[in-house]
Formats: sequence, structure tokens, C-alpha cells
Amino acid sequence: MAHPFSSGPMGSFVLAPPPRGSRTSPPVEPIPAWSRDAAPPAVTRAQPPLPSPGHSPSSSLSSSPSSSPSFSPSSSPSSSPSSSPASSTSSLPGWQKANTWRRSSPLPASRPGLPAFCDVKPGQVFHLPMEFRVPTNSRLHARVAQLVNQAIFDHPVVVTSKGAGETVKFRVLTSFTDKTGGGGILATSKSPKSREKFLLAQNLCNWVATHDGTRLLTVSSGSEVFKKPTYVNIQWDQEFEIEYQHLAAWSTTNGQPITFDQASTEAILNCWSY
Repeated sequence: MAHPFSSGPMGSFVLAPPPRGSRTSPPVEPIPAWSRDAAPPAVTRAQPPLPSPGHSPSSSLSSSPSSSPSFSPSSSPSSSPSSSPASSTSSLPGWQKANTWRRSSPLPASRPGLPAFCDVKPGQVFHLPMEFRVPTNSRLHARVAQLVNQAIFDHPVVVTSKGAGETVKFRVLTSFTDKTGGGGILATSKSPKSREKFLLAQNLCNWVATHDGTRLLTVSSGSEVFKKPTYVNIQWDQEFEIEYQHLAAWSTTNGQPITFDQASTEAILNCWSY
């Protein structure tokens, strides 16, 4: 077979035509004009048909056997660790869930240890917490603001009646311990007229007697008693009202409540003094 190049004059070669029947390279196509002078034409793709009204895309995916499996965090046991805030506290104890900043259920209506409001009766003793523990929207604050030099908070109180909206009226009890060191009202500088405004409650300090002809307030059978001389303030303007849920149980040695008997409760209700 002849070589595609044949010799010509010295120093030059002539391209010889390929022999008949031989294989040749495919002809080179010319460069299109758009590649030289302009941007390539936009390529359009066929858009899928829009779903008909009432057709759910999710239903078509779930019914197609070739669709990729979808994993739902609510149904798959191997879902991601992230979960909703409600489920993140499901394993917490009740007291901790009640104290979380965001919670789905409200706090209990009353403090731990309080009996139900329907079981509260006049003559029962509770604890009025410190002032900052009583919400500012309580009706008690407006009443106390009308008085001068009143330190009624953080004292035991005795219920005198129940009102609408689960409120209770009460009178404050005091021991005068800061002034007498446990000696009772007779160890103070109060006048006999001022002492008549306080009734001594049954207590463990038997050496402290009643005063100025006043009676001793006794407790009901099985009730705890006060550990030190304690007096009920029966002044006419010293009855207050508070939402029952803001009170607390009065702490005693054996954890039992203090309740005045019927006769003493009636004395507290009727023997108020000017």
C-alpha cells in the first residue's frame, strides 16, 4: 500500500489521496455560528404536569413503589435526638416539671401541705409567708398599705371565715419574742388597755399566764400546740383577707396542724376589741 505522503521535490512532501477502500477519519464538522458570535441557545426542559385539584403530592409519593422511603420522627424508632419541648420534660419528676420555665400545665393551685379549700374551717392555723412571697396582685397588699407600721408577714394566722373566689379572712398571731425573749405580753411595756387586744393561745410554756382578765384560747382534741407564748390579735381593724392559695401550712414539731376548739374559735370571732 502506498504511503499517504509521497516525495516531491527535495525538501517538500505532497499529501497523496488515500487509496480506494481504506479507512479515513470522520470529517470535522464546522463550528456553529452561535459558538463564535453569540451565547448558546437556552435549553428548555419539559415541566411535569401540575397535579389536579384534590391530588396530594404526598399520596403519590407514598403510593409509588419506586419512591425513596421517608422517615417520620414520630413513627420511626431511630428518629433524630431532637424533639419537641413538651417531650423533653416527659421523664422529669413532677416537682421539676412544675418549676421549668416553659411548661404545658399550670402550677398547683395551692402550696404543698395545704388542705383543699373545701376542707378549711374557721379556727385553723396557717402560715402567712414573707411579703415578697405573696404575689403583688393579691388583695392583701392593698389592705396592708392602709395601715401604719404593720409587720404581719411571716407569722401564724388563724382563719376566721371563708369568702368567694377561694379567699379567707384571718387574724394574725404574735409571740412578742423579739421584745420579751419569751416572757409573754406581761413582759412588754404595753398598757393594760393595749394588752386586752391580745388573747393568749394554749402553749408549752405553762409559766406564762393569761393577763388582765382575758381568757386562754385552747386547741381542739388531738391538735398540736404552740411551743412558745403566742397571742391572737383581736383588734377590730386587724382582720385581713387573702387568696387561700397564698397561705402555707404552719410547721409544728410533729407536723400536725393547730386548730382551736369551737369555744375558742367563737371567742376569736366575737371578742374583738377597740
